[in-house]
Amino acid sequence: MGEGMYGMRTVQPLSRVRMADTVARREGGGSRRWLRPVVDASMTVLYLLQMAPGKVGNPPHEAAGIALAALFVTHHMLNRGWVLRLGRAGNMRARLVLASDVALTVCVAGLALTGVLMSRSAVPWATVPAVAHVVRPLHGTCAYLGLMLMSLHVGMHMRVLRGYARARGQVASDRTKTAAALAAALALGAWAFVRLGVAGKLAGAPSFPDGMTPLGVQLALHLALASPFVLLGDNLRWTGARKGPSASCKVTERKENVTKRKMTRRGVLAAGATVGAMLLAACGGSGEPESDETGAEAPVEEDAITETPAAEEEPEAAGTGKILVAYYSRADENYADGGTEWLEVGHTKVMASYIAEALGADQYEIVPAEAYPEGYDDCCDVALEEQRNDARPTIANPLPDVSGHDLVFIGCPIWWGDEPMIVRTFVEGVDLAGKTIVPFTTHGGSGLGSVPANLQAAVPDARFLDGYAVAGTAVDGAHDEVVDWAKGLALA
Repeated sequence: MGEGMYGMRTVQPLSRVRMADTVARREGGGSRRWLRPVVDASMTVLYLLQMAPGKVGNPPHEAAGIALAALFVTHHMLNRGWVLRLGRAGNMRARLVLASDVALTVCVAGLALTGVLMSRSAVPWATVPAVAHVVRPLHGTCAYLGLMLMSLHVGMHMRVLRGYARARGQVASDRTKTAAALAAALALGAWAFVRLGVAGKLAGAPSFPDGMTPLGVQLALHLALASPFVLLGDNLRWTGARKGPSASCKVTERKENVTKRKMTRRGVLAAGATVGAMLLAACGGSGEPESDETGAEAPVEEDAITETPAAEEEPEAAGTGKILVAYYSRADENYADGGTEWLEVGHTKVMASYIAEALGADQYEIVPAEAYPEGYDDCCDVALEEQRNDARPTIANPLPDVSGHDLVFIGCPIWWGDEPMIVRTFVEGVDLAGKTIVPFTTHGGSGLGSVPANLQAAVPDARFLDGYAVAGTAVDGAHDEVVDWAKGLALA
C-alpha cells in the first residue's frame, strides 16, 4: 500500500504469482498443507482400485469402500469452505465447480448407500437381499458417473496440484498445446468409453471389467476414461473479470478478462463436444439390459457325465484332448430387466449346451442335493447366507472322473458377485491340477465377477484361459458369439 492524493491509501495490484501464493496460504496452512494432498491422492488411487472389484475380491472391495467413504468425509472437512459458498457463486467457473461438487457428493453418497444394502462382509447386518437386484445397477451407475465427475473436479483444481508455480495468464500462450492435449485425451477417452461400455452402465445395466483382465489393464482403461474430463476441467478453471483498483491496469485487465471469457466459452463448448462425442461413439454398443440367473434347478436323472457328439464338420480341436463342460444352472424365478421371470431351463445350462455342441465336449451338471428355493428373493437370501458361512453345499450326483480331460470349462450364474458356493464344492472335489480351465458365466451386470480370481486361488496349479460372460436375458440370442469364442479358445 502507499499514500495517494489527500493522504488516502491506494492498493497496488498483486502479481498473479503472489495472488496464487496468497490463495494457497488462505486455503491451507500448517498441517492442512500436507494432509490435503495425502488425502486426495489416497482417495483417487483407492477409487480407481474400486473400479476393479473382480480383481481385488469382495471383502477387500467392501473394506476399501469404507476407507474411501472416510477419506471423502475428511476431504470435505478440510475443504468445507465450498459448502459455505453454495448459492453465492458469481461467475461461470464458480458455478461449474459447485455443480460438480454437489453432483460428486450425491454420487459418492449413492455408492455408499447401495454398497451397504448389498454388503456381504463389511456390514452384513445392514444388507437387504430383496433390493439387491435394484441397487446393483445403481451402484455401478454411481461408480462410473462418480469417476467422470471426480476427474472433472480434479481438472478444475489442477492449479493446486501444480502448486501455483505458473501464473494462470501464461496458459493462454499455450493454447495450441492445450488444444492438442485435449483432442488426444478426447480420442483416448472415447475409446475407453466404448471399450468399457460406459453408455450401458450409465443407462442402468452396469458391469465392471471381469476378473481375467489384468489389474494394470483395468486401471489403464479407467485412467483413459478419466483423462478428457481432467483436461476439460483444467480448461474450465478460468475465472471471470477481476476488479482492478489502479487505472493504469484497467486496459491490461480488460484484455485479460476478454481472453479468459473466451477460454470459458471454449471450455463449455469442449464440454459439450466431449459428452456428445462419447455418446455418439457408444451408439453402436449394446444398451441391452442384463439379468442374473437365480432360482432352483430341479434334479435330473442322467449319468454323471453326458457325452455330446460333435458335428461331423467340426472335429475336436487337435492337441486339446478330451473336453469337459461342467456347470451349475438353475431355472424357476429369475431376475430380468428390473423384474422377474420364470424359466424352464436355466441360462447357464443353455450356454453350456452351446459350448458342448460346438466342441463335442462331455457335460457334467452340478445338481444340489438340497434344491434352492424356487422364489427369487428366497434364493437370494440362501445364497447370501451360504457365502457368509463359506458353506460347501452337497452335490447330489457323483463327481466326474476328470483324469481323461485336458480342457475343463466351468460355468455358473453370478450370485452376489461370485460363483454359487456349490461350484466351490465341485472345484475342491475333483483334481484339476495341471488342467486348462476356462470360466464362463451368465449374469445381470457383473460379467465374470470374482469367478476367475476365485478359481485361480482354488486351483493354483492349473492353466487358465480368458473366460466369457453373457447377460442372462441375452443367452438365447448369443449362440453364434459363444460358439465362435469357444472354438477360438480350443484352436488357440
